[in-house]
Amino acid sequence: MKAKTKIKLFILGAIAIVISTVTIQITVIMEQAKEEFFNVYGESRLKIVENYLKDSSERLENYMYDYAQWDDAFNHVEKEDSKWLQNNITKYLYKTDFFGIDIVYLSKKSNTYMEYYGDEISISELENTNVYKKSLKENKMSREYVIFDDTIYDVAVAPITTEDQTKSNGTLLLAKKIDKLFLDNLQVFAIRDHAKKTDIVKQNDLKLPIVHKKNKIEIYQPIKNQDEDEIAWIQVVYNLSDLNHFKYKLFKEIMMTFIVYSLIAGVIITILMDQEMKKIYEVINKIHSIAKGDYKQRLEEKGSYEVRELSKSVNMLSTEIKTMIDKQEENYLESIKALVTSLEVKDAYTKGHSERVSFYAYRIGEHIGYRDLHILSNAALVHDIGKIAIPDMILNKPGKLTEEEYNIIKKHPDMGYKILNDSHMFNDIKYIIKYHHERYDGKGYPDQIKGEDIPLGARILAVADVFDALTSNRAYRKAMSIDDAMKIIKDGKGTHFDPYLVEVFEEIVYTLQENEENYGIQMI
Repeated sequence: MKAKTKIKLFILGAIAIVISTVTIQITVIMEQAKEEFFNVYGESRLKIVENYLKDSSERLENYMYDYAQWDDAFNHVEKEDSKWLQNNITKYLYKTDFFGIDIVYLSKKSNTYMEYYGDEISISELENTNVYKKSLKENKMSREYVIFDDTIYDVAVAPITTEDQTKSNGTLLLAKKIDKLFLDNLQVFAIRDHAKKTDIVKQNDLKLPIVHKKNKIEIYQPIKNQDEDEIAWIQVVYNLSDLNHFKYKLFKEIMMTFIVYSLIAGVIITILMDQEMKKIYEVINKIHSIAKGDYKQRLEEKGSYEVRELSKSVNMLSTEIKTMIDKQEENYLESIKALVTSLEVKDAYTKGHSERVSFYAYRIGEHIGYRDLHILSNAALVHDIGKIAIPDMILNKPGKLTEEEYNIIKKHPDMGYKILNDSHMFNDIKYIIKYHHERYDGKGYPDQIKGEDIPLGARILAVADVFDALTSNRAYRKAMSIDDAMKIIKDGKGTHFDPYLVEVFEEIVYTLQENEENYGIQMI
């Protein structure tokens, strides 16, 4: 076999190695990103189910406090006034759908009077439960999950006392089933997106809260008794096959384009490999470097016409591969932007928010001579990507958030960082996204860093993000004027925001109207 033929075959083999290496790299990155997304998604859904269980139990406890610690209840138990007790406590709680109570049992200490409404569970079974015995022993309210006839009940027991709790003359037991109706309400309340199945299971073989099975996620929320023993689990199965389909479609498009360009470049190289074997071997060595991921390799374009052309072709190969990697980054960013757009579609009040924040951040960066405006603009476009993992009921809540809900919202910068962290393609923007809610005085989140320890890009994004939020319509208020918004921005100078950036933004904010047509941004 001629040396020229060997060289051509060697070059084609090297190109195949490059394609294989890049294919493996892309596959690993996308699988890591998928795994991280599934974990974040599963954890957020598990927290929702946990909170729903907690809220249900707290409501049961509140009913107990309302009806057991009541002077009127104490007095009418003392009188054994059955009509009043039925109309105001026992029958009333059982028959009123709003309370969702399945068992009501009231008994007087003297055992001369009792009331019972509910499922066919004997009074002796109720009184033999640990929760009932504990309440009698400690003379205070006690609550526990208990199994009767293979059905789980949330049971609360409390002494009937005066409102000052100085006297007690009876016991009140309230119980709610954890059954299909409970699961139906849970699904309507919290887990309707992608949830295909909810159930109560008595066994969790893997003992894991989150289980991945191909395109599905199974979460298991334990139900525990007073001894912290797991007596059952709430199982929710999510079908995420549509996200998996999107991932493979993106992978196919990237690889097909990359392979076509690589083959074209390979053909060019093999045609030009005719003369000057020494230079050809040098080219082969350079191709080996490219196959290892060094896309910055360049050959000196000197020697004969053929060698110069060959050197140019190899340089073109390196450039094309680097271009394809850059295109891959752009495609991946477009996919992230698509997720952000889907997030904004769910919340009409924030539609276009990312684009406007990108516009303002770009102009601030341009004015101060920020070196990487493209990176800053891209970071702004996906700065809220972490909200993908925030439940809809919190994200779109029209009223004021509770402290617990606000703490969940505050996790979105760190969630956005985690989504992007496993891919080296986003090293330049992930820290801007993570720290764009930090404050200049160190009272922000997630890490409470302050001053110039906060990346400059994140400090710029903080000003742009807050300004757009203030000048955009929200469910709970109308958009502010530029003057009112700037007053708030200036009030945060040196505390919330970098003082220098506030001064810069104040200089340019009133001129941004002139550029709205070029950028497609409509200002207030």
